[in-house]
Amino acid sequence: MGALSKVSRLSPSDYWLVTRAFLAVGAAWGAVRWFPPAVVLKKVSAQIPLRARHKPQTTARIARAVAAAARYMPASKCLVQAIAGRNLLASCGFSAEIRIGVAKHANNWLTAHAWVEVEGRTLIGGNASGYAPLTGTRQEYRP
Repeated sequence: MGALSKVSRLSPSDYWLVTRAFLAVGAAWGAVRWFPPAVVLKKVSAQIPLRARHKPQTTARIARAVAAAARYMPASKCLVQAIAGRNLLASCGFSAEIRIGVAKHANNWLTAHAWVEVEGRTLIGGNASGYAPLTGTRQEYRP
């Protein structure tokens, strides 16, 4: 089944949620590409205001919408999805935090990963158990 036929079968509330997810992923993608890492990290660690819930959305539906939008946006990796997810969750009235962690893999390579937690459980970003969360994401980036 093609993407357009899937969209045409969505309920009006799901359609608007997916549309908002596409906009959030696009804005996050642009922020990660166009702004210096220090600006992105400052925004990631800043508190954002929560909006009142207008329509009954669940955190799981929001996470699925962000994942679906990211599949169609090139190079929308974990940080882009985390930023978009947290922003969309906040706009729907949910408090969420972005976590960034590192893991040491084969050949002593360090890899980084970003994920979103809601009430202490990972919602966006998959399994983050192998990553040690960085503390103090407000640290300044110096190239």
